Amino acid sequence: PNIMIGSATIGTGHELGFLEFIVELTPVVVVIFAVFLGMCVIIWRKAFQVTDEDRQRVMEMRAENAITDKMLLKKSLFVLGVVIIGFFFHGILHLHPASIALFGAGLLFVITRPNMEHVFHEVEWPTLFFFMGLFILVGALQRVGAIAWVADHLRILAKNQLSLSCYLILWGSAVFSAIVDNIPFVATMIPVVKQIGAEITATSPNLSFAQVMDGLWWSLSLGACLGGNGTAIGASANVVTIGIAEKEGYHISFAYFLKFGIPTMIMSVIISHIYIWLVYIPH
Repeated sequence: PNIMIGSATIGTGHELGFLEFIVELTPVVVVIFAVFLGMCVIIWRKAFQVTDEDRQRVMEMRAENAITDKMLLKKSLFVLGVVIIGFFFHGILHLHPASIALFGAGLLFVITRPNMEHVFHEVEWPTLFFFMGLFILVGALQRVGAIAWVADHLRILAKNQLSLSCYLILWGSAVFSAIVDNIPFVATMIPVVKQIGAEITATSPNLSFAQVMDGLWWSLSLGACLGGNGTAIGASANVVTIGIAEKEGYHISFAYFLKFGIPTMIMSVIISHIYIWLVYIPH
């Protein structure tokens, strides 16, 4: 979602690049992470109680023993560094972040020459087919206009008020990103956010275009990304994690994920709401 938002701002007169996302979102993410760690200590306090034998076994582990191919690690770190540098300078290079990420994947493929039979064997095929089905369903909702209908009603409810618009986008994006994947929802919301921003700028001479769009874009980014924590299908990372856990013998049901995902989502969006109010809403 953030790459889509950043790409959508290119050529608008108020572009959001890799550095802007780091500078603007790091403070609120650090606070959310700290609160989340506190929640983990409270919720799973019993799980943190281990025997002396378990503690000793962990202390005897050596990280270097887990590295089976040091050359592959070096090549991967090199490509990762190139991609991160590319993200920092994508504006100067006039390249979309997605193009830089694809270049990194292609470069790693060329310099490592992996065994394709092994690669196909390790692919999480059930997860991929799940995503296919999910995107087909969400695409159908998008094609019939259901997502656009929701986005348009958010615009109507906003009534050209910056504060109300930011809060509706933040909470609306969080709720719907938990229900459907956040990528198609963000794709639908981008033109809506642009329209809301233009209308607020036109009717509020005391607010600059950059000031208005900052509040709207960061509300969309935080809502869409953090809302995905609510359900197992809210974000691609959730589905992949559940698939890996299943492969290792740990079953995580949809209901069990909700038990911890919804409180985490609500907590993070409340903190984001306060952050948006403090930083981007004129007082």
